[in-house]
Amino acid sequence: MLLRPPGLWAALCVIALEFLRTRETTSRDMPFAIEWAMVAGVLLAMAGVYRAILAVFMVDLTSLGLVISGQISTLIVYPVVVLVSASVLGVRRLTPSEADELRGQA
Repeated sequence: MLLRPPGLWAALCVIALEFLRTRETTSRDMPFAIEWAMVAGVLLAMAGVYRAILAVFMVDLTSLGLVISGQISTLIVYPVVVLVSASVLGVRRLTPSEADELRGQA
């Protein structure tokens, strides 16, 4: 084990996912660079909240440099994953009518 509290990162991921899902209608027409910046902000906020919670409960923290390098590598790989998802797997953005249809608002 990595001596991390079980479920804390998962809970932060769920909160971040719900935050991004609530902005789905406004972010649908955003260019990729803005989407990337929004995801970067959410990931950095998650890392900050994670470290703050660990500090409040006086859990040993990893070095800040290690956390920053992990976040930077995640942000660098994000466009590659999007490119592979779009070109190889055929994932594409939903049109507004498709999104309404999936929500059952047809």
